[in-house]
Amino acid sequence: MTQIMEEGFAGWRPRPFPLPDYESEARRVAHTAPDDARRSGVDAAEVMAAGYEPPGLATICARRAADLRALSAHYVAERDAAGVRLREHKVDEDERASRHRHVRESHDEARLVVDRLTAYASRRPGDQLASEAAISGGLGKRLRRDGPPLLLLAVLLGVEIPIYYETFLDLGDRPLLTVMFAVVAVLIFGFGPHLYGRKFREWQEEGTAPRQAREFRLRDWFTRPSPMTLLPLLWLAAVVTVAVTRLRMLSAPLPYTSSTGQTTGLSEIADGIGLVPTFILLLALMIFSAVIALETGRRMGNPNDKRLKDGQARLRQLSAALEQANERARRDERHAAGLEHFLDGGGTYQQEQTLQIEAGYEQVERGYVKGFLAGLADQDPQISGWAPIIMDNHRRRRH
Repeated sequence: MTQIMEEGFAGWRPRPFPLPDYESEARRVAHTAPDDARRSGVDAAEVMAAGYEPPGLATICARRAADLRALSAHYVAERDAAGVRLREHKVDEDERASRHRHVRESHDEARLVVDRLTAYASRRPGDQLASEAAISGGLGKRLRRDGPPLLLLAVLLGVEIPIYYETFLDLGDRPLLTVMFAVVAVLIFGFGPHLYGRKFREWQEEGTAPRQAREFRLRDWFTRPSPMTLLPLLWLAAVVTVAVTRLRMLSAPLPYTSSTGQTTGLSEIADGIGLVPTFILLLALMIFSAVIALETGRRMGNPNDKRLKDGQARLRQLSAALEQANERARRDERHAAGLEHFLDGGGTYQQEQTLQIEAGYEQVERGYVKGFLAGLADQDPQISGWAPIIMDNHRRRRH
């Protein structure tokens, strides 16, 4: 089976029939034929008589006939072997054709995915298209896509970190504990919404979000609960808690010096505005910061960019596999065509081999006749000119 599969990668040809070296054989019989002439006791006149045939030609003809019979048997054996090869090749070819179809279908699907993602650059979240930076590439386009959101996130961190540090200042016994509180708060209330925005973008692009949710109708979020709904609620509860903590910090009797040099308490500032408006203001600022972080995540977190990159890599792999499968299919076709042509009798294999045997033994016979006549040249120098006549008579009689 391994040999057949290896032959399937090229056009099939039957095994050649082993032919002797006719030139060497012709030289050998030409060398021994003079001795045959002298041992035969024939004279020049008898040789030049009509119908004379040197005795060694019969032996050469017998060898020719034996080789032709062997060729016929060899041809029959090759036909039988070709039939077996063709049946086994058809089985292997069907298996490879099935894999070929699978590769072609996978390639076409990958091509459709890439074409769909790159139909044009994404214009809005949820259009299931890749960004221009992912389609065209280039550092400038990537900076235009990710630069402003990253800068905005850096500004938010620069504002939020001091605020959270001051918020938790009275909760930590040591400065390190206060810093840890502030860092955790930034991760939760800064990066949390940003990561949620990325996840929400995936939710939009995958099409699993309801149409109303993709259009930012919050009512549907609550009528169809999901992690995308519950996470904002948990985050909102945490925000309220932190806002209360900030409000308590602002209400604490800490000294505050105004621009006029008058010292008052922060609690008096909160009392002047009112606790409820102050709480609403703090809560609104935190929500506003979170919405900015969420929107940067939603704008930057287009999952179609990664899908496009993965799809292009998969398409390249499948294109290479499809080209190999196409080449293998062409070789299989040539191999099967060679077998079928041989089995149908349309090939010239046996005819070519027969012609080679006939021409080869013709060369041996001429060498023998010339050598035989050379052994009688001392009787009549003109006898060497009878070689063509003897060969013609022999062909008419034997062939």
